[in-house]
Amino acid sequence: MNILDYSILLGKALNKSNAGKKIKEVYHELSNKYNDEKSAIKKMYQNYNHCVENECSRNHFYGWIIAYEKFLNYLEKNIQNKDNSFVDTAKLLKENEEFKNMADISKQMGAIVELIFDSVIRAKYDEECILELFKVFKVKNAIKDLQIAIERSGIKMYMINNASLLADSDSTQYERIARENNYIPYMGRKKPEMFASGLNSFTIDLIDRILFIKYMVLLGVFNGFWNITIELSVEDILEEKINSNDLISKGFISHKRIENELINPEAWLYKIIDNADYYYFLANERNLNFGENQGKCDVSGLIYPKEDIGLYEKEVLTEIKIQ
Repeated sequence: MNILDYSILLGKALNKSNAGKKIKEVYHELSNKYNDEKSAIKKMYQNYNHCVENECSRNHFYGWIIAYEKFLNYLEKNIQNKDNSFVDTAKLLKENEEFKNMADISKQMGAIVELIFDSVIRAKYDEECILELFKVFKVKNAIKDLQIAIERSGIKMYMINNASLLADSDSTQYERIARENNYIPYMGRKKPEMFASGLNSFTIDLIDRILFIKYMVLLGVFNGFWNITIELSVEDILEEKINSNDLISKGFISHKRIENELINPEAWLYKIIDNADYYYFLANERNLNFGENQGKCDVSGLIYPKEDIGLYEKEVLTEIKIQ
């Protein structure tokens, strides 16, 4: 099992915690109320929900707060020829407190998961929120298991051996700007400008490893919490281009289970299963094609190895070519 496996298990455990129960309660109340409304309001809710799904695909639990703020900011901006459907949706959100409640609780849940990650990396659980979560036996075990998985990956020792680089002010600035730009290492997105200033490639690589692991943990927890990981069997795969190695590598799959994409459009994590074997696929881009007889979905992204013990201590972490 790897970091993603244990992150998903942590998400499932958090689903049963008090914080998890609260966000589910607010979410289902909101969904049930506005999906049962008359068509015009239901359409506005669907506009909002589409924006949430898009934001959750990259920002996980923060998706609701980001979508909420986007709509309200749009309403306040002085823009000519505003999109009426967007304006109407923004007014719906502004006039109904339950949307703000959902935004607030999603922000709280996102902060909890980030705090868990920071505590796991430090192996220090002294925050009041973490101590409260530890009262739930399954959550405590899941957090400890994730800590062991991360330590086995080698990143902790890699960080210790290069602690002086992480303490550098340029490193701190690099990490801050990466977060502000929602930059995810290895996912094929271009780094924002400035990134190379004052930093050598080794330092950038070190921080990228940490940022990528954090992204995976948040992704896994979110998918595990909502149980939305898209599972495909090898029989579902129409075409694949992957590297057979023990590194993180770029890849491509095309599959026929497009109904899975429609049910959970915010799910960008795939588990490809071949009997007792499997690998994870972290999507970066995908394209749905609806044919007359059989549709398909083309997905580009990263293959994550089933076993990641010692992976982050390796000099070379990624294989960028699709063979």
